[in-house]
Amino acid sequence: MLTLKRSVEGSHRYKVREELETGVDDPTATRRLLEGLGFFPRYRYQKYRTSFLLGSLVLCLDETPLGCFVELEGTPEEIDRVAERLGFSPEQYVRESYLELARESVGEGALRSGGLMFAPEQPETPP
Repeated sequence: MLTLKRSVEGSHRYKVREELETGVDDPTATRRLLEGLGFFPRYRYQKYRTSFLLGSLVLCLDETPLGCFVELEGTPEEIDRVAERLGFSPEQYVRESYLELARESVGEGALRSGGLMFAPEQPETPP
C-alpha cells in the first residue's frame, strides 16, 4: 500500500489528515519508480498496528518505539464518546505526527541516523 498523508489547513480539535492510498503490486518497481521521480527515503519508523471496528469507528492500537498510542477514526462525536470511555479528555488528544513526536523525543540528529526503529531482538542465550 502506498499512502500520502498531509495536513489539512486550519485549526482542528483533532489530528486531521488527507489520506490518499493505492495498492502496490510490486514493491521493488514502486521503489524504483519513486526514486526515478526524485523521491528517496528521508525518515523511517516502525509500528505494529492492531485495528478494531466499533460500529463505524475504527480504533487502532499502535505500538511504536516511542510508546503505545490509540488512534480513533470516525465522526467527532464518536471519537469524543469512545475517548471518554477509554479515560481520555480532549486536552490529552495527540495531534502531532509520529515524525513530530520523534523530533520532540529524540531530536533531529537521531532521526537522521536511520529513523525510529525498534531495537533488534537479541537471541536468547541458553541457560
